Amino acid sequence: MPPQPTAANERLPRAPHRRLWSSALLLALMALIALEVLWRSLGYTPSITDNQALWAQQRQRVETANKDTLLLLGSSRILQAFNAQAFHETLPDQEYIQLAIGGLHPMATLQDIAENTTFSGTVLCSITAESLLPELHDQQQPWIDYYHNSFLPHSNAERRLHTALQSRLTLLLPDLLLQEALPKLLRGAPPIQYLVNAPDRTQIVDYNKVDLQEFTRIQLKKVGVNVSHYINLPDYHNFPRELDQIETAVQTIHQRGGRVVFLRMPTTGPYFEATDKYFPRTRFWDIFAAQT
Repeated sequence: MPPQPTAANERLPRAPHRRLWSSALLLALMALIALEVLWRSLGYTPSITDNQALWAQQRQRVETANKDTLLLLGSSRILQAFNAQAFHETLPDQEYIQLAIGGLHPMATLQDIAENTTFSGTVLCSITAESLLPELHDQQQPWIDYYHNSFLPHSNAERRLHTALQSRLTLLLPDLLLQEALPKLLRGAPPIQYLVNAPDRTQIVDYNKVDLQEFTRIQLKKVGVNVSHYINLPDYHNFPRELDQIETAVQTIHQRGGRVVFLRMPTTGPYFEATDKYFPRTRFWDIFAAQT
């Protein structure tokens, strides 16, 4: 009977697989360390990637917050303007919870705090005149729905793991992933890190790192697009309408010993001019202030 052919893997010499894997892992680790050292040498620092799970962790803190807690609601203005260090230096015995969400108006979150918690601290709610339009009241609702329906224990644990890694490694910054950063580096235009997110969602922003003229042009273009949309909403022309819903949320919090403070963050120059023409104080803010 002729000898049977041997399988290909039997003809190959047995390699020291453990040594190969160990060497590969060591090389990969050295490459990651080198990359981390490179990014840090270029001035980058670790930053937390904000998402619904990170927001939900802070929303969860509201459930057990005491009356000395400051709850921050709003959009990017209060998200970037709030200074955690100054707060702790001024009010060392108080806590804060940052629930502002960039680009989204906060009325849904205010209503959620009123209806679904027993929070009795101070709510500092940063709004603009546009925030008063009923069509924009539910902009933060997807984040609220995520917290109530999808933020499970494993989601919390996974988010904590991500936060632990992101707070220590710059190479996890989305803009520094090789497929994102390499083309920019080859063009001699490395990614600019002007914003750092903390685990509690507070932000440290340095606009000195950007081309302020170009940045302003882009932001004003976005403002113009938004305003063009807002002034075509039915309730822009029907204002005021449904302000009683806001007042109901305010009174609910006040009746259990809390406070709600509405704040319009200051703007100047072209930013102010871009919105004041269509949202003058006398037609929007003053009417709202008289009713709440």
